[in-house]
This record gives sequence, C-alpha cells and structure tokens, in this order.
Amino acid sequence: MTSPSMIALTFAALAAVAACGDSESPNRPIDAPAAPIDASLADPVCATCGANEICVQKFNGTCGRFATECQPRDPACTGTACSTACDVAQCREGMDGGILTCFAAGCAGEDPAALHCYGP
Repeated sequence: MTSPSMIALTFAALAAVAACGDSESPNRPIDAPAAPIDASLADPVCATCGANEICVQKFNGTCGRFATECQPRDPACTGTACSTACDVAQCREGMDGGILTCFAAGCAGEDPAALHCYGP
C-alpha cells in the first residue's frame, strides 16, 4: 500500500519534470551565434595597451572589478582567451600573490578585449 505522502512526493517530482518542457526552451537554437559584443563594455585602459602588452581585468569573488591594467605579454599567452599559459603568466603572477585565475565563471561588465582574472 502506498502512503499519501509518497503519492504527493511522486506527483511533485512529476510536476517538476513536466515544467522543464519546451515552454522553457530558448528562442534561438543552441548552435545559433551569441549576441554581438557590446562595445559599451570596453574599458578605456585596454585602449592604451601597447603591441607587446595584454589588457587584464581583475575581478574579486563577487564580480567587483578592482583593477584593469596593461601587463607585459608573456609570449606563451596569445590572445585573450583563458589558457593554462595565460593563467600562469598573466593572472597568477605579480602583486596579487597568485590568488587570481582565469579559470572561473565570467562576470557582467567584462571587456571583450581583455583577459579576465578572478579572485576568491
């Protein structure tokens, strides 16, 4: 015999699964291109970086931006995409004591032309 509480729990679980149907699907297909880059997010500091420098934005653990700077680019770090080389050379070096990393979830307000480093 099934108890009323077990029936209620089963019904709640089925309702939760049904709520994840097509009505919650995004309006664009999964493989559709993302929205265009918002030029208003550009940080004026990044525009001052030289040819041998990389723009690095640093965020704290609550996505507050605490620094944007031009750093000498390590030859192993090409582009601004996060990689092990960029993480070691650009995020973990310097006065921050190695506590920053680019391997973290992004924050709102990131300059698309910068490497993004995140702290605890």
